[in-house]
Amino acid sequence: MALTPDVILAHPHCEAALRRQARACLATHEAQPRLASIFATQQRWLLAMLALSLYLSRDGHPETPGLRATLLLDEAVRLDIASRNTAHSFLQDMQQHGLVTIETSDSDRRLRLLHAQGFVIDMLHHWLSIQFETLDALDGGTRGTRFAAEPQAVARLQPLITAALLAARPLRVQGGALSFFTWLGDGGLVLDWLIANMAEDVAENGRVRIAETSIPLLAQQLSLSQADLTRRLKEARLAGGVGWSDLRGRIKLWITPDFRDEYCLYQATKLTLLDRVFDQSRL
Repeated sequence: MALTPDVILAHPHCEAALRRQARACLATHEAQPRLASIFATQQRWLLAMLALSLYLSRDGHPETPGLRATLLLDEAVRLDIASRNTAHSFLQDMQQHGLVTIETSDSDRRLRLLHAQGFVIDMLHHWLSIQFETLDALDGGTRGTRFAAEPQAVARLQPLITAALLAARPLRVQGGALSFFTWLGDGGLVLDWLIANMAEDVAENGRVRIAETSIPLLAQQLSLSQADLTRRLKEARLAGGVGWSDLRGRIKLWITPDFRDEYCLYQATKLTLLDRVFDQSRL
């Protein structure tokens, strides 16, 4: 049976698979917190995917030794991902953190050429492996094994994934409480933690229980300041879908079933897109 969002959501182990996926993403952040946090918002993730797509697509053309910085800025504006200034700031952050190098073209000193560092490609490979493992857990497939066996898998898949992603409005534009986490700085990290620690059942009061924790402990786990984390949680509570009870220095977090369902639908839509692209690539 072809995977669709409805098929994934109806799977009896859907939520368990998404919890494992969130835990794997958190483990990536713990291993490389600075690198992972740079892509912790929807806009930065889209900019990174666009930049890598343009960079990988130009491979095989020796007359173009790197990606023109102006092309990335132009495409970010054309595709309505970010303003030119925002995209430029993103590039500066990438350079500052050593994710890309920017060189001047030998043939035209006015051109700035971007080169992605190898560990950036490795991180994307790891992220895609996590997604394919989730898909395999749902239908018994072998995407993860086939992906790992192909040395050029990222170069073949990433431009196709980016094109499909940019054309998928449900993935680019979320509403409701979920948008708070996907568009605000470090919100993606907090969201992964909530889902990774989500209970399997719904309590009698209609809330989905999350693990008990404390602000200092959670801030340490996510490499955030306590002030930033407290502000994020308070803003999330105002946005709806998330709340907590105070327990003498600790908090017992919860999310609503609607928020959980919104998250699951987003993930199911994304996984369906990745499955379709994987099939098209014939890996």
